[in-house]
Amino acid sequence: MSHKSSGQLSSATIAASTKLLWLTRTAIAISLPAKQLGKIARWFLALMLVVITFVLLARNLFAISPAGLEELKLYAQAYLVMLGISTVQAADSHVRVDVLYSRCSELAKAWINLLGHILLALPFSVFLFWLTYSFAEASFSVRETSTNPGGLPFLYVMKAALPIGSLLIVLQTLADIIKSLMRVSIIADEDEISSDQADLATGKGN
Repeated sequence: MSHKSSGQLSSATIAASTKLLWLTRTAIAISLPAKQLGKIARWFLALMLVVITFVLLARNLFAISPAGLEELKLYAQAYLVMLGISTVQAADSHVRVDVLYSRCSELAKAWINLLGHILLALPFSVFLFWLTYSFAEASFSVRETSTNPGGLPFLYVMKAALPIGSLLIVLQTLADIIKSLMRVSIIADEDEISSDQADLATGKGN
């Protein structure tokens, strides 16, 4: 049996690095909209706090409850939540329930993440986008307005937050799938390289 040369190991390492670089760039590009729009979400939080303050002042000082401001608060909340979900997902800051997950090997964890994204997260997010797109499209088609006296005349703008946020979740889920693939690939390559190096060290290469 012939021994694997260090040149062969170097070629394998370069090929693996090139593949991971391509996957990394793809994942970054796909998740970019979620990250950029996530920065806007913080402004909706600020807007919501300002509106709530004005509503409380109006109620306590003037005994009035402006419907327009009440609805503006809901608009800000809708965009804060729908833009924020994909941002939290991108930062991997969501809550995990991992009774068995923490006990698994790194390779098993990578496969669990990959299959979870493909079999659960992606189908759900695509269905959510399809469902909310139809809902928002119907509202846009008639330029739906508020039914409350003094309410805002563009209810369809708030409903648009649903498909926008859902699409961002779809994109971020695709990015997470690529990241999981990268993780699986990295662990597999590390195991292979470690095995090859061990073979070279012991003179048992193929």
